[in-house]
Amino acid sequence: MCVEKEIFEPVRGKDKCPINSVLEVIGGKWNYKVILRLNDGSKRFGELLECLNGISAKTLTYCLKKLEKKGIVKKTIYPVVPAHVEYELTKKGYELQILFEEMQNWGDKWEN
Repeated sequence: MCVEKEIFEPVRGKDKCPINSVLEVIGGKWNYKVILRLNDGSKRFGELLECLNGISAKTLTYCLKKLEKKGIVKKTIYPVVPAHVEYELTKKGYELQILFEEMQNWGDKWEN
């Protein structure tokens, strides 16, 4: 397991620690919550805003753009008036479900 690039690089010849890469995607207050909500299927912006209590439209926009840039979320714009935009997980995004299940198992086991 890597802690720093210097520790990980000689072991696997990678430039970046994969653990840090995962934490960049799921870290933060809202990223993992957005991913979990999209795990149930595609949603419109308003649906996400409604089901993620406490998130602002600005923060949700930022999270979705970040997750789209990382290849976790796909944004589909339908050519209708008014605009219809849906967000869904990519294959890469759906594969995070296994990670979340393991994290939940660990939390269930060690939670006080």
